[in-house]
Amino acid sequence: MLNNHIGTVKRLLQEESVDVNGKDDKGRTLLLMTMIDLSEPSCVNFAKYLLDKGADPNIGDLDGNTPLHTLAAYKIIINSQH
Repeated sequence: MLNNHIGTVKRLLQEESVDVNGKDDKGRTLLLMTMIDLSEPSCVNFAKYLLDKGADPNIGDLDGNTPLHTLAAYKIIINSQH
């Protein structure tokens, strides 16, 4: 996931022994790692895919940050037409 190899991650998630909520050495889940780089359009679709696979958005990393915390930290620009 760190190298944005979404296809590889999807293939691994087909294995019953792979936990979609597994954590890395910093306590980050796949969903949290996906939220870190939402600049890639494919990441939004991948986040939806992970949620459909049972990813838990409430799991925090070792610092207590959840995917929602990471998402809330983004600056969102809303364009409105008048």
